[in-house]
Amino acid sequence: MKYLGFLFFVFSTSSFAVNAQALKHGLGVHFGGVDFYGPQTGIYFAKQTDTKLNTIKLYWDPAIKLSFTESISSLFDVSLSAMASSLQYPKSSKDSNYILRKKGMANTNESFPILDLDAKFNLNLLSRERWAVSPYLTSGLSVNNRQSLTGFDLPFGAGFNLKLTQSVFINLESLYKIPLSSVNQKHLFHSLGLVYWWGEKKVKQTEIPKVQQPLAITVQDKDNDGVPDTEDKCPDVPGKKIMYGCPDSDGDGFRDDEDQCPQDAGVARYKGCPIPDRDNDGFNDEVDECPDETFEDNNGCPYIKKEIRQKVDLAAKGIYFKTNNAEIDSMSLTNLDEIATIMKGQAAFILNIEGHTDSKGNADLNLKLSQQRADACKAYLVQKGISDSRIESTGFGDLKPIADNETEEGRAKNRRTEFVLKMTE
Repeated sequence: MKYLGFLFFVFSTSSFAVNAQALKHGLGVHFGGVDFYGPQTGIYFAKQTDTKLNTIKLYWDPAIKLSFTESISSLFDVSLSAMASSLQYPKSSKDSNYILRKKGMANTNESFPILDLDAKFNLNLLSRERWAVSPYLTSGLSVNNRQSLTGFDLPFGAGFNLKLTQSVFINLESLYKIPLSSVNQKHLFHSLGLVYWWGEKKVKQTEIPKVQQPLAITVQDKDNDGVPDTEDKCPDVPGKKIMYGCPDSDGDGFRDDEDQCPQDAGVARYKGCPIPDRDNDGFNDEVDECPDETFEDNNGCPYIKKEIRQKVDLAAKGIYFKTNNAEIDSMSLTNLDEIATIMKGQAAFILNIEGHTDSKGNADLNLKLSQQRADACKAYLVQKGISDSRIESTGFGDLKPIADNETEEGRAKNRRTEFVLKMTE
């Protein structure tokens, strides 16, 4: 962080010498993260849980990038950049050794330096000079080298510039890189940096001709509202010039003679009347997700009470299966019946059933078993009269542990079935 502060100080002090016009050249320093773990596993924000903490962990490798950008026009830029990092490069689209090492389950050190060069075109959605925040889209070609291997990627993504001074900008960018070479793997690169712009683009100046002032002409305005009677659509009532001489009592931009609710500010689609709220719960019908039910919070809709969630969570802890099998143990049926009763009592509830295993055994078989157990619970609830469309079942295998798989107690906690209640959208 102290290096960012130093760069910002240098850029800021030097920018006072630059006249703020259309800037031509940009030089940037960026710090970022290379994410192979998300595309490798499909889990972009890994959840780490222990008895004290419940946090999100990003398995990103740190990197530094230098960039040079040349402005072609207000719409287009050309950008060249060089990124350097030291990381373990996956050897396939799902490299188990890479995944285990990132999760701290393998002690091998396979990190090597990597150099990545990008050439991209940027499409500016808003002008940097005119707007404090200016988003853009970007795409181009990347070439990288590691361990004597050279590969190519197709990067595309988006970013935005945040103006600090007329010459200094914060830049935030995210890229998704698709491999064009067999030695490369898909990944993401996110970066945050400072960019210093200099060099004015010349703007042709045109002389504005002088306009001769017209002679003063006396006009009639019998209601004295500043609008001549020849232009006044309400010549007998004082009004506003922008309203062609007519009044706007409620100030909503609609003349009283055209406003169906002249004393209440409204909108055009309701002809000058306010947006209706037919259930009178404080949420107008355009934002009320349940316009015929009166609820004063949760966007006008009912919400899942805490005690109901607690009942479902408690029942889920009593769901057991035969060993290495997806057959539900008979002692679990009472708990599944209680969940079915809750679902029948609230037609707005939907349910996500998640199956999880510990890390013992084959990972693919664990994933298959977890899916079969989640499907078995869904099938039982459907048999009890719950609509199939209200239940989704997903198996995650050993990908989402909540405890340490190195201990028997931890593995027992990881073998679980979770029932997540939601409201229909």
